Amino acid sequence: MQHIQGISRQQMRFSSLEDAISADNQVRFIDAFVTFLDLEKLGFAVTSIKIRRSTEL
Repeated sequence: MQHIQGISRQQMRFSSLEDAISADNQVRFIDAFVTFLDLEKLGFAVTSIKIRRSTEL
C-alpha cells in the first residue's frame, strides 16, 4: 500500500518568541528602554496580581 511520506509526527519542537526575534531586531532596544523606565515616576499605577493556586481555594 502506498502512502505519503513526510515529517515524523513523533518529533516535538519547542520554541519561544525570544528565539524567533533576531539579536539585532529593533524590538530588543524598545524592550530594554521600556524596562529601564520608572513607571511610577511617570504617573502610572504599578500593581501586582496574586494568582491563587487551585489548592488555595
